[in-house]
Amino acid sequence: MSSVTFTPQTGYFAYRLLATPAYTTGNFSIGFFNTELTPTTRIALSGVSGKLFDQDSNYIHSYNINEELNISGNVFTGKHNIFINEAAKNLNCSRLTGNISGFSITDPNFTNISLIIRS
Repeated sequence: MSSVTFTPQTGYFAYRLLATPAYTTGNFSIGFFNTELTPTTRIALSGVSGKLFDQDSNYIHSYNINEELNISGNVFTGKHNIFINEAAKNLNCSRLTGNISGFSITDPNFTNISLIIRS
């Protein structure tokens, strides 16, 4: 698992994640977390055999080998929204409350991963 921590985000913030999957078999998870709370994960996405799901288990997008995913969103108290390749996928996704101070991805088999946080 790869993870990074950053200055805790206490209110609204926006993010952009660029990730290029090396394959479409298997599973991966992407999470934004708070190291001070249990459970730590505040926002989660999962990839399962070429399909991407939000934390409410809604299917939101299909992905292909070596095709960059541009996952972005805005985080608010109690909810967030998700865009894939700049198209809205879920504008009212739930999230656990609490500051967010880190990001993790469970599968290292991406050829490119880049994360930008804007508060």
